[in-house]
Amino acid sequence: SLLSFIKELKYESAFYKNENGITFKLIEQDYETVNLFIELDDTANEVWIKYQELNKIKINNPEDFNKRKSVFESIKKDFLNYVITVPKYVAKRQLDNNQLENNFNIVSCYQVNDVYMQETGFKRENTEVCSFF
Repeated sequence: SLLSFIKELKYESAFYKNENGITFKLIEQDYETVNLFIELDDTANEVWIKYQELNKIKINNPEDFNKRKSVFESIKKDFLNYVITVPKYVAKRQLDNNQLENNFNIVSCYQVNDVYMQETGFKRENTEVCSFF
């Protein structure tokens, strides 16, 4: 059992695979999730632009990787303040598939009110969206 592994200081066995090959998971998650960047305000827009610029840095060698990582570290705190993670099946109710393809996907300021409420988070029910072209 988990407790016997912990008492015997077998932490790796307790939290990874046991002798039967069963992996311990504190929280079972049997669904995909998606990270959504919620463009709530002008600051979020500025942070998203910096993130897009960061993604333009080509990685051809370790120095490029370190540069890109360093740039992300400089915006990480602000960036993650606007990121929520929701089950992909929930996000699909509100957003197009092409909005769910990347590591971080933007919900633009034009969509925010349709799919997100600051007080309660991502709207889980379908909403009718009016678009003008």
